[in-house]
Amino acid sequence: MQFSLDLVHRDIWSNVSRPLADFLNHTNVMNIVIMQTGGAGCEKIDKCLQILREMQKQYQMTLGNAQEVPFNFLIGGDRQTYEARGWNYESGLNLARQNATLVIAFIGNYTNMAPSTLQLHSALSLIAESVRLKKLQRQYKIYGLRNLTNSQNDGEALFGEIRQWAQYGGLLHVL
Repeated sequence: MQFSLDLVHRDIWSNVSRPLADFLNHTNVMNIVIMQTGGAGCEKIDKCLQILREMQKQYQMTLGNAQEVPFNFLIGGDRQTYEARGWNYESGLNLARQNATLVIAFIGNYTNMAPSTLQLHSALSLIAESVRLKKLQRQYKIYGLRNLTNSQNDGEALFGEIRQWAQYGGLLHVL
């Protein structure tokens, strides 16, 4: 089954012209890391854009004005996929294989309630498009990323869904 990718480009919502990040080498990108942003979710594009802009302000206050949120893409409850660092830049998360990883974050808290089927289809569409555009290797693996600072169960409902995907490779933990 194939689904369309509804991509909202970063110039629609971001005030950062170019992330201060290293370029991804697409021949190396073998990993997808999926996580939640925590906090509020969004069902309408206006609310999602507001959340993204607020999230960006938080990162800029912490890390400096030129910083973009540390994700490659975000999935909203409105079924839109939002480009942050996109296919060309490292995520900015402190991951062991950062230059070989795309990070996809679901906007909201998915500890107790799973993302909608449409949100999950949006993520799968993004992954399929990444492979089609040769931004992700066909033999990729998908990992969940749990933030243990928040909770031992952070994102559990989300991870329950992605565990069922054929390319699932396990769960990563950060503090």
